[in-house]
Amino acid sequence: MNPQVYCQYCGAPHNTDAAFCPRCGRPTGAQGGSTQPSPYQQQRPAPPAPNYAPVPPVPSYGHVPPVPPMPPARSSSSTLLIVLGVLVFLGLGMIIAGALLFGVSTSRSGGMPAAQPTGVPAAVITEGAAPSLVPPVPVGPAANMVYNGTSFYLDQTVAAGASAQTPAAVPPSPDSVPWEVMPAHDEISLNGYVLWNTFHQPKIMIIPVDAYTAMDDNVAASINQLKTLLAARPASVNGAIPRLPFWNAGEVFHAKLRYIDFAGGSGIGYLCQYAQGIVPINNYELFYSFQGLTSDGRWLISAVLPVSHPDLPANINLSQAEYDSLLNDYAAYLESAVADLNAKADNSFTPSLEKLDELFRSLSVQK
Repeated sequence: MNPQVYCQYCGAPHNTDAAFCPRCGRPTGAQGGSTQPSPYQQQRPAPPAPNYAPVPPVPSYGHVPPVPPMPPARSSSSTLLIVLGVLVFLGLGMIIAGALLFGVSTSRSGGMPAAQPTGVPAAVITEGAAPSLVPPVPVGPAANMVYNGTSFYLDQTVAAGASAQTPAAVPPSPDSVPWEVMPAHDEISLNGYVLWNTFHQPKIMIIPVDAYTAMDDNVAASINQLKTLLAARPASVNGAIPRLPFWNAGEVFHAKLRYIDFAGGSGIGYLCQYAQGIVPINNYELFYSFQGLTSDGRWLISAVLPVSHPDLPANINLSQAEYDSLLNDYAAYLESAVADLNAKADNSFTPSLEKLDELFRSLSVQK
């Protein structure tokens, strides 16, 4: 094989005679790629501190305010006589009232009134349904990250925190490539992520659907495909899962499909890998993808969260013999590898797929 250099834009390895990067599609600059690994392959500095506002504590249910103390009892003999007099008066009044009510009841019904079972109070009917004292069951854990109307729960085994920004819109133009066209949107990065030496950066994007579809007719088609998928929820999906934003690469495979409901929306989570050629499934490029929509159709949630597994190779680097073997029957390789991934326990991945599912179950977008 020809010697390899690294793309100056995305860090992917490519041959020295390649005119374009096989990963991001950008020109290599007439063999101007670096022979040193890109920053993606070098250890990154410590991430900045999270800039999220803390979530205020949720008041507990069932709190009963303390009962105010009773005034001290009077001990004088005059007070005792007054109390006895009141009790005698009330007793006589109850006897007289009971006799009158008994006479009225028997005169109307022609017999004795039906007796209430001992110790069982009579039913009280009120207008409307009584409010429930049981708090609603939450969709997921209480959120501990909030930004611009988006909140979610981030487990510390996934990342230490998060930071966010709102990149400006990139409208269609002769100077922009199609996969870079985007409206202004919220981009939430996970800081101190459990994996650092990966091709993709861990982030969650909250994208306005109407503004995005107005920029590109292909976006509307992908949104409609995603809506159909989330409504039908098939156990398996033939072909690529609709994913936005667009990339200059194609889906190699998908595995571990899961449909996730969150407060005010739903989505699909899955493991996948994208490439422009034949590559092995590897820990450098594997990621958990989430594609979701709010119920009102206003917001698209798109997430890329790198994932690894101890049984997978570290990266795409292969010997010539290994590459030739992969070329020999790539379809059979992918079928076997996907079946193997589907059989693995969710908590055997790093980070645990259970914790990533938990993040999106706790998601709320209130804009």
